[in-house]
This record gives sequence, C-alpha cells and structure tokens, in this order.
Amino acid sequence: MDPAASFACASAGYSRIEHRCYHISPTTAQHALADLNGRVPLILDSGPCEVGVESTVLDLCSTVPTILRPGGVSLEELRAVLPDVRLPPRVKNNVQRDDNASLEAQRAPGQLLTHYAPTVPLFLFDGTVEEMHSAMLAEVRSRRERGERVGVLVADEDVPAFQGSGALVHSLGSAVAPGQVATALFAGLRTLETAGVEVILCRGFDEDGLGLAIRDRLWRAAAGKVFKQS
Repeated sequence: MDPAASFACASAGYSRIEHRCYHISPTTAQHALADLNGRVPLILDSGPCEVGVESTVLDLCSTVPTILRPGGVSLEELRAVLPDVRLPPRVKNNVQRDDNASLEAQRAPGQLLTHYAPTVPLFLFDGTVEEMHSAMLAEVRSRRERGERVGVLVADEDVPAFQGSGALVHSLGSAVAPGQVATALFAGLRTLETAGVEVILCRGFDEDGLGLAIRDRLWRAAAGKVFKQS
C-alpha cells in the first residue's frame, strides 16, 4: 500500500474513528466502513471502542482549568486532581442554545449545536421517569397516527412502558450504569437510523460521572430540542 494513502483507524479506546462530519460517531470499524466506504482504501480494526464517547477536552491555558468537551474522564475524576476545574456555561446549562457557536472558531471538537446527529430528527426528553414516559408515549401515539415510523432510545428499565406502543424500542443498558449507556449510545443511534425510523425519541439520563458526556452528545444530536413537562 502507498504509505501516503489515507486510511481510517478504529481504536479500541475512546470513540475516535474517522467519519462523516457531524454524523453519529462510529464506535466500530463497521460504522467507519458505512461512513467511509469508497473514500479510503483501508480500515484498521482493533475492536469496538470501550468507552463509547469521545475523550474529555480540558483547557489548561485559562486562569481556571475548564472542560471544553465532557468525555470519558468525568468532572468528578478531574476534580480529584484539579479541584477548581469548571464547566463552561453552555455545558453547565446546555438547554441554552449557543447560536454563535457555528460562527466562531471552535476551541475543541464537538462544540457545535448540531453534532453527533442521525440523519433523522432526534428529540430529547427530560423530567422524572414518569414524566418522560408520559411525554414520549404521547409523542409516539401522535406520530403513529400520522403514519410515521418512530424509534425510541431508552434504558432497560423503560422497555416495559413502551411495549405495545408501536415504536421500535432500543435499550442502551441500565439507567443506573452510565458506562453501559455511554458504550452503547452511538451504536444505538445508528441501529435506529438504519432501521428506517423517521424520528427518534430519547429519554434523558442523570448527569453524574459519564452522564455529563452522555447528556452533551444527546443534546447536540437533538440540536438542542429538549422536551420537559412544566
């Protein structure tokens, strides 16, 4: 092979595989092939990504260490060695749109409002488990009545609530195991996308530990479209 030829490398660590810009991050060589087939001559496969979400990006050039992109190393883990580390406002309160994000030079990857997104609309739901179930089921019924094929992305504990709803249900693992959810997140989005659904409804997850990175990826995949019962 020409040593100057481009290729895609599938890493067994964090999600960092070359792919189509802004699309769902690939976590396996098969995902990379789906995105890049015909564009690169070779894909190196060292197994699926173990963490699932991308690495944490930390700014150490500012007065206070600041997380630019939450990732596999959690805020809690960083504060064990950097007690003052903080989140920027758009991550700390990520229901707020940053309309200038796409117009400014980005200090780290994954900071645009729309990123990690499937090719079909995704809507994120917040609230208590009961509130999320109620709102998601109402949305499923409404869209099914219009003839839409609906996918729901949930946790193991949610699956019984959606049985018989007519939606295509995909679980990411237990809601109390963020490591499972993070590992399965991008693959789950791709599963529903390739199944031919016309919209994806996703429940929210707690933001402790890896949950902060999960929330960030889902919020951007939904382009900030978050439903919360008042």
